[in-house]
Parts: sequence; structure tokens; C-alpha cells
Amino acid sequence: MRLLPTVQILAVAIAMWTAVVWNNRRYRARLAAHSSPGEWRSYRFNRSAMICAAVGVTFFFAWLVTDTPAASWLHALSLPATVTFIAVAAVLSGYAGWIRAQ
Repeated sequence: MRLLPTVQILAVAIAMWTAVVWNNRRYRARLAAHSSPGEWRSYRFNRSAMICAAVGVTFFFAWLVTDTPAASWLHALSLPATVTFIAVAAVLSGYAGWIRAQ
């Protein structure tokens, strides 16, 4: 296992999580002015979708890094977890958009 790609993946993961937290805070501040119950419900589902997608991408990064025989259980777990979390994020995001449109 080479160190440089692992450090690069870790840097991208930190930047991604920073962007997720920053976008959630920015979206919540913008929502404070328009606080209908549907908007708040949509915000909660949208926030959950962002976090699920970020967890899915983090599992994908773990899958990229752990292709050694020592961590085979994590490598085997990471790809199905990636697909599951990103699929759940897509459903939650779609539902959040549907709630907002009503």
C-alpha cells in the first residue's frame, strides 16, 4: 500500500465532509427566513440525504484504500455499504424535493 494515494484520498474526504457541514449550515441559515412546516421537513430529509451520500462516498474511499489482504473484511463490506448509502440518499433527496414541491 502506497502512502501518497491514501493521503490524497484522506484529503478529499476531509474536504468533502467540510463542504457537507458548510452546506448544511448555509441551507439552515437561509431556511430561517422561510419557516413553513413543509420547508423544515424538506430540510430535514435533504440534510439526511447529504449525510447519507457523504457516508457512502466515505465507504467508497475505504474500499479504494483497503485492497490489502489484512483488511479484506472492510474491503468486502465497503462496496455494498457504498451502494446502499448512496441509494438511500437518492430516495431521501427525491422525497425532500417532492415535499418541497407540494
